[in-house]
Amino acid sequence: MKGNNTESWSPPLKIPAVEMIDLLSDEEQDGAQSIVGSNAETRDALDEEAEDGDDDSDQWSMYEEYVNGDEVDEQSIHQEVDACTLEESLAFRKKLKLVGESQFIRETVGSGAIKAKKLITAFGIRPPLFLDGGPDNAYYKLLELGICRELSKREKLPQYNTIDDAVTLLKRSRNIIVLTGAGDRLLTNFTQNIDNLEGHAGILPEKLIQCHGSFATATCIECQYSVKGDAIYKDLKAGRVARCDRCLKALRDVKPGFKRKRSSDGSSKSRKKRHSYEDSTDEDDDEVAVAGVMKPDITFFGEDLPDSFHTRLIDHDRDLVDLVLVIGTSLKVAPVSEVVGVIPSHVPQIYISREPCSHANFDIDILGDCDIVITELCKRAGWELQHDMVKDGKVNIEPHLDYDYRFSVTKSSI
Repeated sequence: MKGNNTESWSPPLKIPAVEMIDLLSDEEQDGAQSIVGSNAETRDALDEEAEDGDDDSDQWSMYEEYVNGDEVDEQSIHQEVDACTLEESLAFRKKLKLVGESQFIRETVGSGAIKAKKLITAFGIRPPLFLDGGPDNAYYKLLELGICRELSKREKLPQYNTIDDAVTLLKRSRNIIVLTGAGDRLLTNFTQNIDNLEGHAGILPEKLIQCHGSFATATCIECQYSVKGDAIYKDLKAGRVARCDRCLKALRDVKPGFKRKRSSDGSSKSRKKRHSYEDSTDEDDDEVAVAGVMKPDITFFGEDLPDSFHTRLIDHDRDLVDLVLVIGTSLKVAPVSEVVGVIPSHVPQIYISREPCSHANFDIDILGDCDIVITELCKRAGWELQHDMVKDGKVNIEPHLDYDYRFSVTKSSI
């Protein structure tokens, strides 16, 4: 049971319900609480919060959107006056995984040793302006999200740290998952690009999963007739809605005066409700036959991803992969962002991009222009890389002072 002065800390949507309990004396308590989870407390918390569950869900969504959408440079957060330093942040994260969530909360916010507003910065979360001036317990939900995100991160493999380690992994691995990239030893390339870049680069269709679809093909939303993307390119470039050639041909074959559209099997049917991206007016008669719209085979917001993404990853790649190589993506967009968490934890992972990824742990981070980094890795591996964008020259490699597995690679001016 909760004490008289205890406030309830509502749980996030994706972790078990938890409850705030009083750990301090009446004289010491200033609003600090701690979290302890149990089956009985979970049921009590859920019962007590059932009446305002919808509001709470909306609130959690707001916090999640803030955490996931805030493009922050963790280095800049740690340099702010009222934030944890990088050294403090690393120590807090290590302590969390060492003692567990409940004990961590007891020893930090629960004991009054640190305010939640400051502690969230240890997990890469900048205090939002919409909470400025509020009580410290207003930051508890953000703290819980930060803790949950940290505990869900994959543990780094300690034996891989240097660029030479990365080269060794690339040379010895035989089944590589690439998130944007290519290679003869490629197991699968999961890409978020919709411009068919990987296809043009020569990735075989059986090794390519276009998670968000691509403009390589287009399909009629009425009769499912499919064409290559080039067939509708002129319409797209001109800003016109591309219509289905097969539907148009069928309409020409309809007897004069017959206005009802025919289905693919020849039977007549009423016009379906129009899609938002069709160019007809709302006043159009549903009985008037209209050729179907050719929709590029890309995944629009709210649409399900192709089954091939989940089938390939879960039923095939997960048991075969021996290296994960992430190139040029911040891993902000699901479901590609979830791939690194699905792969078994013993599989090495290398991250190549301009900025570090704060919400996932990789074994080696190589920061810089991807073209420069890939060229240097190929050079060290003894692989000849022929491309117009590949330039000869030396590179500067600077180790990160606070992370022994992170390096910055830049083109040398000499």
